[in-house]
Amino acid sequence: HALNQDQPQMLAVTAETDVRLFAIDRNLLERLLNWSQTADYGVSSLHGDNPDTQPAEHDDWLAKLLRSPLFGRLPPSHLHALLARFEYIEAKAGDDVVRYGEPGEHFYVIKRGRARISLPPAYREQPALSLESGDFFGEEALVSGSVRSASVTMLEDGELARLHRDDFVELVRPTLIPRISGKDLENIGQQAGRKYLLLDVRLAVEYRLGHLPESFNLPVANLRTHADSLDRATCYVVTPEGGIRSELAVHLLNQLGFDAYLLGEASS
Repeated sequence: HALNQDQPQMLAVTAETDVRLFAIDRNLLERLLNWSQTADYGVSSLHGDNPDTQPAEHDDWLAKLLRSPLFGRLPPSHLHALLARFEYIEAKAGDDVVRYGEPGEHFYVIKRGRARISLPPAYREQPALSLESGDFFGEEALVSGSVRSASVTMLEDGELARLHRDDFVELVRPTLIPRISGKDLENIGQQAGRKYLLLDVRLAVEYRLGHLPESFNLPVANLRTHADSLDRATCYVVTPEGGIRSELAVHLLNQLGFDAYLLGEASS
């Protein structure tokens, strides 16, 4: 049977003996089915004309990248184009790949090596973050159009895959901000066991001047620091009044593992 989150289970299943079950997440299954449609392209574009000459472990970074929520929503055609447009650069230990406060020009994936994220002083109480093969960074500045919110420094020699801003905006950015219509929101509210929360991510003073009824105010700058207080079983619907800030909030919430959408008509 097709997996459909909007339909109730038609049968109940009870174990009559001890059993071991294999379960797969619905969204992951959907991604795997999508990728299987274009599985024949492999990763040949990453290694020239003879990919068999490269060790299999060189592809681990790509497998990890494709399992991430960021790339899980990419249409197969966009994914193929994306891999063809990656540029590969060497990086040395101590190199600052991106610096706090500078404009964002590229999206990066670590193909080989490790890096450290350095946060601005206001977030220094947060634990230090490190990145390794398959991890990505740099997309927030490209989503919001703002400057870099952190610095990333290589901890060891490595290799990076990077995508220019124009290619990122064309191929990746549209899938980062899933939308939900008011009608779909009503359907969620009518389903037993499902709940949603309208989230207004503007500043408190903006919120007080006017907001959608029943919306909760949590400025986008506080999303990371307050993530632990959010219920992961809740669907978060960000109101559109914040403009680019609302789009960034949707991306951040999904990146943190929440189910988040921007309120508005879904794109065709």
